[in-house]
Amino acid sequence: MIAFIRKYNQRAKIIVGGPFIKNLIATYQQDPESLNRILKRLGADYYVVSEEGEQSLGAIIQSLKDGTPADSIPNIYFRDGDAFSFTFVRSESNTQELGIQDWALFRGRIPDMVNIRTTKSCP
Repeated sequence: MIAFIRKYNQRAKIIVGGPFIKNLIATYQQDPESLNRILKRLGADYYVVSEEGEQSLGAIIQSLKDGTPADSIPNIYFRDGDAFSFTFVRSESNTQELGIQDWALFRGRIPDMVNIRTTKSCP
């Protein structure tokens, strides 16, 4: 999927997360050279390593919009020159009572249909 996106837009910033990334990081965290090689091969610009990840995702988008560095965003690996750097771990808990992430950054770009989270659990 990343190769397909890069074929049509070299400048697009690609953010990947989820169980695959979390397990990949857990498997290779003691071998930084292999981890860096794998992340480069996958080809994304940012990797979110979190049980939830919504706050980190929103912060990445905000930093891209503002042009601010990603090093203060928790739970992410980001492209740092020819390697990937990890920021830091911060527990994230997005309860339904807290409301949803402010996706106003996409104003005017959201299509007629969007996914809406109605519960927290495995798919």
